[in-house]
Amino acid sequence: GGLQLHFQPKVALETGKIVGFEALVRWPHPRLGLLQPADFVPLAESTDVINPLTWWVVENALIQLRRWHDQFPELTMAVNLSVKNLLDRQCSQHLEEIIRRIGVDPRLVEFELTETAIMTDPETALPMLRRITSTGARLAIDDFGTGYSSLAYLQRFPLHGIKIDRSFVADMA
Repeated sequence: GGLQLHFQPKVALETGKIVGFEALVRWPHPRLGLLQPADFVPLAESTDVINPLTWWVVENALIQLRRWHDQFPELTMAVNLSVKNLLDRQCSQHLEEIIRRIGVDPRLVEFELTETAIMTDPETALPMLRRITSTGARLAIDDFGTGYSSLAYLQRFPLHGIKIDRSFVADMA
């Protein structure tokens, strides 16, 4: 019960309107202050704690999306998944069950994975990604450009979006 979700808005550049949010987990540590995911998620990923952490984030993000739904029915919610989640054979079933139990339209849910998470074991990831998208949920690559995969290779995956890493584009201008 010591974690919090923060919601980062996703804004349509054409209109300036908020079209969705990305759920970001934070840990308000009593001694160390507000910890960012980089401070504790790698430890969770090195153990079996990452799966219950992910299910908690997905469930609470979708509960918030459900609360906003009556006033803003088109809002989407993005949630990050770990490579360890993809290696869990029950991952797609857990995600589908949470979406169904909370009662949100799966088309409003987007799961984000880093390029390195998918490329760690692409042959294992591909069937899991297909099962996740078969529910109607969307998939996006987060931090693209930090690894070594090509866009051509990513065509194999059922992706709906690619988020280019800031370091990849920072010096373009």
